[in-house]
Amino acid sequence: NSLDEYVEDLSAAIDTVVPEYEAIGVKVDGVWQQLNANLLQIENEYYSPIRPKRVARSGERPTTALQRGGIEYVEIRSLDINLFDPSGINQNTMRFMEAFLVYCLLEDSPYFDDEALAEVKRNHTETAKYGRDPDFRLLRDGREISLRKWAGDIVERVLAVAELIDRDEGGDSYVQAVTSMNALVEEPENTPSARMIAELRDTDSSFFEYTLGVARSHRDYFDAIASMPEARRIELETEAADSLRRQAEIEAADDVGLDDYLAAYFSRD
Repeated sequence: NSLDEYVEDLSAAIDTVVPEYEAIGVKVDGVWQQLNANLLQIENEYYSPIRPKRVARSGERPTTALQRGGIEYVEIRSLDINLFDPSGINQNTMRFMEAFLVYCLLEDSPYFDDEALAEVKRNHTETAKYGRDPDFRLLRDGREISLRKWAGDIVERVLAVAELIDRDEGGDSYVQAVTSMNALVEEPENTPSARMIAELRDTDSSFFEYTLGVARSHRDYFDAIASMPEARRIELETEAADSLRRQAEIEAADDVGLDDYLAAYFSRD
């Protein structure tokens, strides 16, 4: 519910010893088995769908960076890759996500208690299993509501955000992106997951056979793209060489052993 709460809970997780992990041992016969025996060894092990972030200074822990300067950006971690797009995500999806995140920023955020958390967990799990079933119902504040109705309400407000963005940019690409997503809400059989299931049935393929075929088609797609402009190729090759050079310089200048590094890292508040 707040940055302080987030940091407090995350800090507790990385400071709480777990007997099962403790039984494994941390450093056994001079060999590191794990960084420590705690519930989370470091903050980055917390795989939440969205993580508040701030660029950390060298050697600075993520929670320390957040306490120092607040949230600089949010890391979106749970976007599904679209099997039917060679890049995995297209501009329409990115525009929709931008408008959706602005909507989330502007929308009221009431206090989140344990009951609300239980509803969200239930909704996430059940949507993954039954989301395309027209009779499926979500729970909102203890009452049932259809996924289509709730999603439609949200998309309608996201559309208002998209209209403002388009007005500012002088186009209609954001409205088009939100409209295309709304079409998937109205017709669940057009979602990527439904399309994949339909094609598996139509081709009588195994999942392995089908996805390998898709991977090959994406490979062929990129092979068929016109060659990269020479200036761009040189730019990327130069950056790759510079990156390897900088890596070698950092490694050559590193004179701190793992034991000392971890002791210093975990001693930082």
